[in-house]
Amino acid sequence: MRSGEDVVFAGAGDDGGAITAPVLIRPSDDLRILGDDLYMDWAVAPRLLEDGGRIEIDTWAGPQRPGSRRGCTNRPACA
Repeated sequence: MRSGEDVVFAGAGDDGGAITAPVLIRPSDDLRILGDDLYMDWAVAPRLLEDGGRIEIDTWAGPQRPGSRRGCTNRPACA
């Protein structure tokens, strides 16, 4: 979804017709959009990146626990 597009709820109207709602995506200090992907920067201790481990990130969908592999200090290189 992109800002300006519509979400269509088929059959949701009082008469059984469709209801549409416009999408509005607002800028955020924590998030950025590049193409179809959503990116978030998160501070992580250098030691955790060197040794590997787990972090917990607060997101709109609740806490998430992405993993880190040992020695992975540059995310694109570790993918």
